[in-house]
Amino acid sequence: MEIETIKNNSGVKWKMVKLGEVVDIKNGRDHKKVNNVNGQYPIIGSGGIMGYADDFLCEGNATIIGRKGSINNPIYIESRFWNVDTAFALCPKKEIEPKFFYYFCTTYNFAKHNKATTLPSLTKTDLLEIQIPLPPLPVQKRIAEILDAADALRRKDQELLKKYDELAQAIFIDMFGDPVKNEKGWEVKLFGELFDTRLGKMLDAKKQVGNTKYKYLGNSNVQWFRFQLEDLAEMEFEEKDLSTFELKDGDILICEGGEVGRSAIWRGEKEDIYFQKAIHRARAKSQNITSEYTVMLFWFYAKFGGLKDFVTTSTISHLTGEKLKTIPIPVPPISLQVKFDNLILGQKKLVGQRSSNLSSSLFQTLLQKAFKGELVAE
Repeated sequence: MEIETIKNNSGVKWKMVKLGEVVDIKNGRDHKKVNNVNGQYPIIGSGGIMGYADDFLCEGNATIIGRKGSINNPIYIESRFWNVDTAFALCPKKEIEPKFFYYFCTTYNFAKHNKATTLPSLTKTDLLEIQIPLPPLPVQKRIAEILDAADALRRKDQELLKKYDELAQAIFIDMFGDPVKNEKGWEVKLFGELFDTRLGKMLDAKKQVGNTKYKYLGNSNVQWFRFQLEDLAEMEFEEKDLSTFELKDGDILICEGGEVGRSAIWRGEKEDIYFQKAIHRARAKSQNITSEYTVMLFWFYAKFGGLKDFVTTSTISHLTGEKLKTIPIPVPPISLQVKFDNLILGQKKLVGQRSSNLSSSLFQTLLQKAFKGELVAE
């Protein structure tokens, strides 16, 4: 099996090979006996570093994939390491560039091989059969170099935004005090007095049959202070739904589950985007509150216990629409809120946000092109 690559008229083709032909899969082992806080080698699970060990199982330059649990989150490890028994180590053979293989894994949907109905899991047998494009090694190395550079730019922008966020948090405390304690004694209103709220549309698989599908925001698309907008899923929205679930500039999107309260402000980043039931939309109905102040307030609430009395936790944590409306919100003078907005969310923040969105989009585009044979010429 082969795929055309580079240019349709170039005649250059890449082989498709089974993962087992170019990668050794090493099972993890229980780490309790080798665990040592002063150990030399990281203990790696599907979520990252879990500790350190006195011994190692793998030489490094390998990709970690969860055997159970988080099965769609590849991690690249350069140094020697010990992988736990719920994680596979995918160790490239000489035929494949380790970083090229890692980036392939980031584009591959391992979830389609899930064998469980509750806790996601993968089998070595299925992994060994996965088809991988295999260009010549020099091409693999060049692709890995380009993607490394794009990833470094993306991470640099993310770090810049993190510094902006930390600055905003420090200035918020200086101007408004600890919002959980309301230590400056600001007037308090209920969230429902300040905002109209709406939970998003429920995803119904039985109704996904028409021709009126639109992209939507789910829980994972709403991050603190910004959105992840690559590869948005689609669902059916009838004509009558569009005005109900539309997004306007200044709307706050709040996570109903997962990391409850995680919020960001919609600034019209894309057109014809709607939102799913995992998200609350809050739209200000008062002139005495700003979206920027509110989202930062929610960050402090989420991190320091301000939401604990409003979250339902029978099995999974949820913030219902009724509970959201009853959350107390300290309301400083609007002039002070606007001053905060201008200090923190001015031109530098906007430029940083655009830069981050662009570098993230660039990285995702290059990833897709790389494994279609459209990134480098032989």
